[in-house]
Amino acid sequence: MVEWDGTVVLTTPRLLLRTFRRDDLPLYAALNADPEVARWLGGPLTREDSDDIAAWAQECYAREGLGLLAVERRQDGAFLGMCGLHHQESYPDDVEVGWRLAHEHWGKGYATEAATAWLDHAFGPWACPGSSPSPTGPTSAAWR
Repeated sequence: MVEWDGTVVLTTPRLLLRTFRRDDLPLYAALNADPEVARWLGGPLTREDSDDIAAWAQECYAREGLGLLAVERRQDGAFLGMCGLHHQESYPDDVEVGWRLAHEHWGKGYATEAATAWLDHAFGPWACPGSSPSPTGPTSAAWR
């Protein structure tokens, strides 16, 4: 059973990195349906697919202590998107850091701040085995 309680996992000066809450789901679906956000991710998602990804992320966190979890701005509680650590099917022994933020929150350093917190966690207290940079490298859209 998926818990939707918004448990805070990590904090940064500007962000809370936490599990999803049910009230995040419409906002998460909206960012996943945005063609600009989805441009490099295989295209826009339906609400059902978006909700399934959030549920999968919650299950990963409950099972493994990692997952692509909600990003909330501390200043006003705004839901910005998701960021976290996960195993990709194509590289099951490695852990990747990933993020997806609503377009209006791009260019403000939130993805870098959240990803850095997750990487610090992976190489610090969690001592993540198999952490490695994504094979997409600096030529991918995420690096631009």
